Amino acid sequence: MRELLPAPPQLGAALERLRTTEQPAAEIRGRAWTNRRVMEESLGSWLVRHVATLPGVGLPRKDLRLIGESVERFLITKVGLVLLGLAVPPYLAVVATVLGSTLPVVIPAVGGIAIAVIMWFLPDMDVKSKAARARLEFAYAAEAYLDLVALKRIGDSGTAESLEQAARVGSGWAFVLLQDALLEARLNHEPPWDGLRRLAEELDLPDAESIADIGRLSGEDGARIYETLRARALAVRTRLLNSQAERAKAATSQLDAPAALLLVIMLILVGYPLFARILSS
Repeated sequence: MRELLPAPPQLGAALERLRTTEQPAAEIRGRAWTNRRVMEESLGSWLVRHVATLPGVGLPRKDLRLIGESVERFLITKVGLVLLGLAVPPYLAVVATVLGSTLPVVIPAVGGIAIAVIMWFLPDMDVKSKAARARLEFAYAAEAYLDLVALKRIGDSGTAESLEQAARVGSGWAFVLLQDALLEARLNHEPPWDGLRRLAEELDLPDAESIADIGRLSGEDGARIYETLRARALAVRTRLLNSQAERAKAATSQLDAPAALLLVIMLILVGYPLFARILSS
């Protein structure tokens, strides 16, 4: 009877089995991830050399750099969506043939080309939308940054010192961009407003260019810019509030069509018995 009962497992052997099964699995996952990254980089580099140079293929490099997406991954997404668009109509035609109905060859061909064209522009629209949201977030950060710089300036801090100390207050991605731009300017022995202007040109950020202009006015001409900073912060705040009001108005106006459709459906449901009785009599 003792031999039939399950014996307690040996702790050392059990731990050794766990160690020998988990470690190779982690190594396999790491190697798979590394191989995937290498394949994506090599394929993306090939697409950049051969596809990005074609006429009419424009790459939103500033928008991609702003949202932190590489050009290689962007092109891989575009080409993958195009191939998917080309493959869907023939696949549906094959399924229809298997089910017993035949479609003309023209329909899958034209449909595949049309879907592929639409798929080609979808990543551009997505990147443009994300970049617009990122610039809006940067505008909010710039409004707060201007107030911080104004407070530093009214405390008799220098222009360069005020710009750098105000940038170190925040920890969001917008403040990190400002910190990197100011640090690069310091390492290059340049004024901080040159770094901000370079950031504005590389990422198409007009708010960063405005900050650079105000900083240059104070640093080179010695102008007192407290009032200018507060006025600029107020202007940015007003612009953001107006933008919020416009988006709210647009979202409200989009509800008019569904409300009108619900009203028409309700009128049909209410009036149908009446019209049916009139027509039957």
